[in-house]
Amino acid sequence: MREDPKLYHNEKEKVLFQTEHQAWRKVAGKLVEAGVGVDFFMTPSAYIDVATVGHVASTTGGEIFFYPNFVAERDAHKLHSELSHSFHRETGYQVLMKVRCSNGLQVSTYHGNFLQHSHAGDVEFGAIDADKCVSVMFSYDGKLDSRVDAHFQSALLYTTRQGERRVRCSNIVAGVTENIRGAIRLADQDAVLGVLAREGVLPSVVG
Repeated sequence: MREDPKLYHNEKEKVLFQTEHQAWRKVAGKLVEAGVGVDFFMTPSAYIDVATVGHVASTTGGEIFFYPNFVAERDAHKLHSELSHSFHRETGYQVLMKVRCSNGLQVSTYHGNFLQHSHAGDVEFGAIDADKCVSVMFSYDGKLDSRVDAHFQSALLYTTRQGERRVRCSNIVAGVTENIRGAIRLADQDAVLGVLAREGVLPSVVG
């Protein structure tokens, strides 16, 4: 039991959301190496340290489905539906992802459910499915030219359920502008909000 109300609403609260036991980190790393992604379907009747156990899902490319105060008559249909979807959705295994960008930009941070051995290194997944997304932050070193487009490419190396090794490349060309209002007006607000939450700056922005 790690719940401690004295840590609420202060700087120390974040420790409640971090993995406490190193053994779970080691297990997660071994699962990624083996190409295994873990989904948890939790129907607790007692306390569960989701922050510790859930580290396996958040590292291997998995997902946590949580059903508090589970009642079969009420929640069984939802559980069955989400189990079925998890089993049948398109999934890749033993995944390695690399993102590149044009001069003037560089990858600074990734956000998502994966394993990353170094801060600027490629990201690895035990598995990745059709419902997952990854946020990538880029840093700007002041060399962009508004007369030249910026280019981005993500390369995803993975194995299909049939055992085929494949690479999926996604390419984006973006215009460079000095008009900050135009850039903000066309921004994907859901994506921006998600990145702010991951960066841990949302309270200061909202407040």
